[in-house]
Amino acid sequence: MMQVKPGNYERMLVVLNPTAGGGRAGKEFDSLCAKPGFDRLDERRLRYDGTGELFPALRRALHDPIDLVIAAGGDGTVHSVVNALMQFQPEKRPALGILPLGSGSDLARHLGLPARPDACLNALMHSAHHPADLLKLETDAGVCWCANICSVGLTAEVARRVNEAPSAAKPYLLTAAKCLPAWKGFAARVTIDGRVEGIRNYDVIVAGNGSRFGNGLPVLPDASHDDGWCDVLCVARRPLWKLLGAVVLLPLRLHRRLSFVETSRCRELILEAPDGSSLAVEADGETLSTRLLHISLETGVLNIVQPGLAKSSL
Repeated sequence: MMQVKPGNYERMLVVLNPTAGGGRAGKEFDSLCAKPGFDRLDERRLRYDGTGELFPALRRALHDPIDLVIAAGGDGTVHSVVNALMQFQPEKRPALGILPLGSGSDLARHLGLPARPDACLNALMHSAHHPADLLKLETDAGVCWCANICSVGLTAEVARRVNEAPSAAKPYLLTAAKCLPAWKGFAARVTIDGRVEGIRNYDVIVAGNGSRFGNGLPVLPDASHDDGWCDVLCVARRPLWKLLGAVVLLPLRLHRRLSFVETSRCRELILEAPDGSSLAVEADGETLSTRLLHISLETGVLNIVQPGLAKSSL
C-alpha cells in the first residue's frame, strides 16, 4: 500500500553533477539559479562529478537535518545519490527528489517529472513523497542499489559504449544497432523466486521497478516502483534478424508479443554465469562485470517525491 506523506522541503540539498548531459547540467542549473524565486538554490548545492565516493561528502553536508536530497543530473547521478542515501539509517534518511539534467533521465520519465528544470523543481516543492521499492544487487564486488532498471547482456554492452562516447549525443538505438553484428549472446543459470530455470542462452535479461531505459524506451511498461514486485523480461538467444526486430518493436511496446520474449514478476532473481565466465551488467546505466548477480526486491526503503501527490490534499 502506497503511504503518502506531506513534504517539508525547506531543508533541502541539491547534489549537482555539472558534467551530466555532456556539461549541460551545470549550465542549466546556473541558469535556474538566476531565475526569480530560485536564487537560494546556489547556497544548497553540493557538486559531485560522478567520480569517487559520494557518501562521505553527503554525510558532512547532512550534519544539519535535511528533509530532501535532490539528484540534479542524469541516471548515473541518481544512482550515486540513491546508493549514498541507503548508507544512512532509515530514520535519518532524507527523501529523494530528481531534477533531470542528464542525457537519459529514465527514472524521471517513469515518475512523470517535467522535463523543464524550473517546472520540475516547482513540482518537487509542491508534491509529497512516498516509500518506494529498490532493487538490492549483490555481486562479486559487493552490494549496490538500483532505483530503476538492471539489465544483463546486450543492453549492458550498449550502456558501456554509450557511457564511453565522447559527447552528449548518444542515441541508444543507433548504438544498439552497431553492437548487434558482433553480439554472441550469453549463457546463465536463472533462478526466479527459488525456481531454477537451468542454464540457457540469452540476449538480454531485464529486471526493474521502473518502466524505461535507454533514453525513454518502454522495456517494462507495466513496472511500478511501489507495487512490491520486480518486473522481469528475458529475451532468449535468437538470430540477428529476429533480435533486430525486437529492437524495432521496443519503442512501440510490441516487443513482449514475440515468442522468444518471456515476462514475469518476482521478488528474487539470481543469475549465475557458467564455467568461469562473467555477466555484463548495467544498473541505472552504470556498468559492471560479475559471475554472480543476486537481485532482491526491498519494499518501501526509500522515500521518493513524485508529482501528483499534492501536499495540500493531505
